[in-house]
Amino acid sequence: MNPILTFPLDVLYVLSLKSVVDQPTSEDSPFADWNENDTTPCRWSDISCMNITGYPDPRVIRIFVSGSIPDQLFNATSLHSLFFYGNNLSGSLPPLICNLPMLKNLDLSNNSLSSSFPKNLKNFKQLQRLILAENKFNSEIHGGIWPKLDNLVQLDCSSNEFNGLIPVQSES
Repeated sequence: MNPILTFPLDVLYVLSLKSVVDQPTSEDSPFADWNENDTTPCRWSDISCMNITGYPDPRVIRIFVSGSIPDQLFNATSLHSLFFYGNNLSGSLPPLICNLPMLKNLDLSNNSLSSSFPKNLKNFKQLQRLILAENKFNSEIHGGIWPKLDNLVQLDCSSNEFNGLIPVQSES
C-alpha cells in the first residue's frame, strides 16, 4: 500500500502561484527554492509565515515579489484579491491586469509603480477596493472610469504624482 502524501493548503496555494508566474528554465528564478517536496513553504525565499490561532502549523501571510508584475500572473482568472502592497514593484500597471474578471480587491500601495492612470481599470466590474496609494502614477485621472465601477466602495490614490483633480462625473 502506497502512502498518500498530504500537504498543507499553503504549500499547494504557493506552488500554484509559482506554476502560473515562474519561468521554469530560469536558474535565477526567485522561486528556485520553492520545492514541492517540502511540507512547509515557511523556509522558502520571500515567504513570511505566522502562527495563527486554530491552525497547528504556521500559515503563509505574505509573499514578497520585487521587480515588475509578471504578465503570467494574469492567467489566473479566478483570482479575487491581489495584495501586492510594499513589494518594491516598479514599471507600469500591465494592461493584462484587466483580464481578471473576478477581481474584487486590488492593493498595489507603497510600491514604485509609474505611468499614467490606467484607463482600462473601468473593465473591473466586480472591483470593490482599489488601493494605489504611495506610488508614482502620473497624468490626469480620466472620469470615464468611475461610472463603470458600480461596486467600488474604497478608493485610495493618495501620495502619487497625478495632475489635476479626481473627476466625480464621466467626461463628456
